[in-house]
Formats: sequence, structure tokens, C-alpha cells
Amino acid sequence: MAGIDTKAKVVLHMDDVGLTDSSLSPKTVTLNGSISRSSTQSKFGGYSAVLNGTTDWLSLADSEDWNFGTGDFTLEGWFYWNGSQNTGLFAQYESALNRMFCQLLSTGSLNFYAMVSNSVKAYYFTAAGAVSSGAWKHIAYVRNGSNFYIFVDGVSQSLTVSTAISTNDLGNMATTFGIGGSANLGNFFNGYIDEVRISKGEARWTSNFTPPTSAYSIDTATSNTLSMMGV
Repeated sequence: MAGIDTKAKVVLHMDDVGLTDSSLSPKTVTLNGSISRSSTQSKFGGYSAVLNGTTDWLSLADSEDWNFGTGDFTLEGWFYWNGSQNTGLFAQYESALNRMFCQLLSTGSLNFYAMVSNSVKAYYFTAAGAVSSGAWKHIAYVRNGSNFYIFVDGVSQSLTVSTAISTNDLGNMATTFGIGGSANLGNFFNGYIDEVRISKGEARWTSNFTPPTSAYSIDTATSNTLSMMGV
């Protein structure tokens, strides 16, 4: 399946020992705690990242690619949750006054929260039971202009809106981007993660869709362009 294009800022297949980035401009991925690849569970490729729920998470250095501002974005991945605890999916934490996180709560509810300069810019959450434990689930957070969506297995979830994202600027936080938790927020993921893609400037989905059926690859158009450029 295509899907690695210039808007995809990080693509993690989780198949190699270093869990490296397969985007067109690869970033260094830091493995924190005892996180490693595992063949016990996988969605694609035979491996996934296994996280222990207490110390494990992936981090990416501060980058302009995490400065989502008022633009569109998509945060997505396949998650196999072992259940029972609040757990982080994606996060940035500069301080208690500047933070953004996507969480899976112990109830199976998903949320999205963003605060800039002590002002809440967006806060959404799904009903309990949106995600069940012990199974692979494709989870996607999507901003499209002033609209916000949370999808589970391609189905747009009914959202409770505490603060609408509207045209709010989500800020430019000078901090790492965490996958599966973060050092400051904790709430480390307990389970397996596979095929993560972070897209900036692109709302990948705005209505129900069929989840990816294979690992992402370089788009044909992108590949042809790179070839013409001699890359």
C-alpha cells in the first residue's frame, strides 16, 4: 500500500532491530526503557514494537515537523493494547502549561488534548469501549481545518467536545515527540505497536474508510519524482 509521501514525516514499520524511520527524510528514533521489536504480535511484516507499560516509549527529537500550528495533520498507527491502565499513544510535553497528548484510557476511551500557554486549545474524547484490549486496532487522529476526528478501525467515533479545535494554533513546543508515552507524562503503553505514520499538512481521512491492509510504501508518483531528481 502506498502512503509514504512528502507529507508523511515519520513512518515506522517496526520490523528492524532499531525500529527505524522509513519516511523520505528519516529521523533518528530513540528507544527508551527496554522497548524492542517482537515477533509475538504483528500487523504487518512479522514484527512490532513491544512496550512494557512502565518504562518503554519511542522518542523523536524536536522538529519543525511537530509544529502543527493551525494546519491539518494525521497521527495514526496500529495498537494491540493489553488493557487495564491509562496509556499514551502520542505526546509532546514542554511543560504543564504547554502540552499535547493522545491517550487510551483504562475504560477504552480515546482522548485528544492540547494546551498552549495555559490555554486549552482542543479537548475531545470518545465513549468508553471505543478500543478493546487483546486485538489489533487502527487508531487515527485527524485535523481537517476546524474539524477534528478520531477513527477506530476506519470508523469515525462520536466525540464529546470539551474545547473545539476551531482555528486554534496548537503551538510550537520545544520538546521531543513521544510515541507510546513520554518521560514527563508517563502513561506508558502496555502492548504492541505497529505501522505508525505521522503526517503534517494532510488530513488523510475525513469520513469512514477501510483501514490499511498492508505496510505503507513510497507512492508511485513520489518515486518517479525522486528518480527524475536523481535520488
